Amino acid sequence: MNPIASGEKLVTSHHANVDAFHSVATLALDGVERVFGLTMDLVRSTVEDGTSVMHSALTAETADRGIRLQSDYARAHTERTIAYLRNLSELSGNAQRDLAQVTQRWFGEQQAMFASAVEAGAQSVTADPKAVMAAIGAAASASKALYERVRQAGVPLPPEEHGDVPPKSAGKSTSSRKTRTATEGES
Repeated sequence: MNPIASGEKLVTSHHANVDAFHSVATLALDGVERVFGLTMDLVRSTVEDGTSVMHSALTAETADRGIRLQSDYARAHTERTIAYLRNLSELSGNAQRDLAQVTQRWFGEQQAMFASAVEAGAQSVTADPKAVMAAIGAAASASKALYERVRQAGVPLPPEEHGDVPPKSAGKSTSSRKTRTATEGES
């Protein structure tokens, strides 16, 4: 294997990692900024309306008028709070979707780089093709296990990606490695 080419691949890999983590950080900061803006709008409107309603209620000519003003304010505030929570939920869903896309793209790039490295290593080493295929199979199994862990962690996946990974079979090992006994290891 050419050392310059492998160094360039390493630099490319690190560059891809930095780009992916930068994308995640940017998504997080954008989400925090939007949530902060929504929260500040709710607080500002609540304080402004609450102050004017309390002033009007305290200076109302009758107690019924003051109670009606407070009741109308409570209804309007409840509606604003529900709208705030709806917007917050939408922002959260969008952030999860965006994060899943960035993460899947990064995992895809990592998997492609790993496959390329395995292929380059297989060409430079005279090894048994069965052993190389077993290593690739083990890497694919590890990748699928990682994918399942991400999916089980609740990260939403785009609909077209759901069919790519076969469901786990209960009790079956996906590894092609054979466990050695003490006597086999010595031979």
